[in-house]
Amino acid sequence: MEKRMEAIIDLCQTLPVTVDVGCDHGYVGLELLRSDKTNHLIACDISKPSLQKAINLLNDNGFTERFSARVGDGLSVINKGEKIDQVVIAGMGGMEIIHILKEFNKPNAIRNLVLQPMNQILQLREFLCTNGYEITRDLIIKEGDKFYHILSVRAGHQELSELELGFGAIYSDRKSKDFADWLKQKEKKTKAILKQMPKDNQKYDYFKHWLLNMKAIKQTLTEL
Repeated sequence: MEKRMEAIIDLCQTLPVTVDVGCDHGYVGLELLRSDKTNHLIACDISKPSLQKAINLLNDNGFTERFSARVGDGLSVINKGEKIDQVVIAGMGGMEIIHILKEFNKPNAIRNLVLQPMNQILQLREFLCTNGYEITRDLIIKEGDKFYHILSVRAGHQELSELELGFGAIYSDRKSKDFADWLKQKEKKTKAILKQMPKDNQKYDYFKHWLLNMKAIKQTLTEL
């Protein structure tokens, strides 16, 4: 199993009904059913061909009676009054995830969300903590030469500092080698940008500010 998928499965709780939004080939849903982390899976995707691949995979592995498949955008596939306990949204852009949660607009209806955005993690964290959600785990996973942010989220209230919005909540897994490698890469890229950018560029101060934030985060690592 891929390291990223393993982390997503690990952050999922054992709950009766799980929705896999943008399920694609269906591998996450398959592992949730195999491990009995959910009794029933709702697999959904905006692409009918992608959803069919998930249907075939789940049927071929003997889970025909334990899943339903729905074509649609985000959580719009959930019927009025239908109970869901857990939602997985992995492999989408941060703004797409924000759009899905905005449209659903029922934080208290879901006991656990596992989110794996491909970008715009700062904006996603900011949306979550200002719209009735609380981040309970905040991980960075390195797979090959790529880094992935994976969040476990529940309904609640949370205030995050600028450092936490950019680098994960204070209780996130900052001791991991993956986090250290990610921070090192991010710092290197930011320094390279600043080296080539004229100081009168309107974005110069922005990158300089975040470079200082990276140094502050490195200081907290020595204190952990």
